[in-house]
This record gives sequence, C-alpha cells and structure tokens, in this order.
Amino acid sequence: MYAGIAMAGIIYVVMFDSLSETELVNISPIWFLLIIFGTCGLYTEKAVLLILNRQADTFAEALNKAVSELKSPVSIVLVYVVFSLPFLIFGVRERFSSPLIISLLTTLLWAGALYFFLIAIFPEL
Repeated sequence: MYAGIAMAGIIYVVMFDSLSETELVNISPIWFLLIIFGTCGLYTEKAVLLILNRQADTFAEALNKAVSELKSPVSIVLVYVVFSLPFLIFGVRERFSSPLIISLLTTLLWAGALYFFLIAIFPEL
C-alpha cells in the first residue's frame, strides 16, 4: 500500500511534467493496484483474525471492527470503497477465509473495473 502511495506521489509530484498523458495512463494501474492490494491485505488479515478469535461472526462485522481503529475519515472511506466492489459482486463468504485469496480477488475485480474505465470511459473524456 505504501509503495503505491509513494509511487503515485513521485509520479504526480516529481515526474508529472516529464511524462506524456499516455505514459501516465499506462503506469496508473501499477500504483493503483498496489494501493488496492495493500489495503485489502492489511484489513482482510485483521478481519480474518477477528473471526478466528471469535470476536466477530461475519466478515462485514470483522471489517467494521478492524476499521474502527482508524482515526482519519479519509482512511475509513478508502477502506470501505476498496471493499465495496467485492461485497456487491460476490459477497465475502466463509469459503473465502484466506486473506490472500480475498485480497487477490478484490484486486482482480478492481483491475477489471480499472481496465473497463481506461478502455471504455476514459477515451471519451
């Protein structure tokens, strides 16, 4: 997650004037998906540990408890936005009990959404 944030910062603060629009679009998925995967991994692991320790019954309840320790409203919104797509599409059920599987599936869903945006919507802007 921090690597993606650092990469985005370097690209858009330091290298912005030296990169073309096409280059910016081509490297955006790298930092974006690093942030998604890192966020998913961090909070999925916390949520699964809460479930295994019997402090929560469902993934949604465990995620709410894991996010409750955050102080920044921006961070809370970021975590909920990241997890909104997998909850809407397939929900997170007991069979997805591995933090790595949940993180990979969530990242793949967001990769598909980003690909659709860059191919179908972005060229029209």
